[in-house]
Order: sequence, then C-alpha cells, then structure tokens
Amino acid sequence: MSHFTEADLKKIYDANDDDGNGIFDLAETKKAYAQLGEHAKKVDNFEAEFNKHAKDGHITFNEFKHFAVLH
Repeated sequence: MSHFTEADLKKIYDANDDDGNGIFDLAETKKAYAQLGEHAKKVDNFEAEFNKHAKDGHITFNEFKHFAVLH
C-alpha cells in the first residue's frame, strides 16, 4: 500500500465538494470514497456508516477521515 496522508485525503475531499460548502452530503461522500481506492476503509453498510457520522445529513472533513486508512 502506498503512502497516503491527511493532505492527500484533503485533496480528494476538496475535489469532491461539488457545491463548495465545505461539507459532504451522502452523494459527495460516496463519490469521494470511491476515489480512495486502496486507502478506503472497509465498510459493510456505507449509508449506515455515513449516518453514524453525519449531522443533519452532512459530514465534515474530520468525519470523512473515518472512511480512509491514513499511513
């Protein structure tokens, strides 16, 4: 597995913040998660995991970190 840092994750996050509001809805989260590739944390039920971290149907960058494996 290649080196993957918080800065790398932030680039993916920012590139997928379609409306530029700094937070992700479910669709933005799914799109960014798909781009994590080998750095994505295994999630059995994506929507349940999203809802666990979401506040009012949105997550922040810090909450998105739960979906990635940083190293």
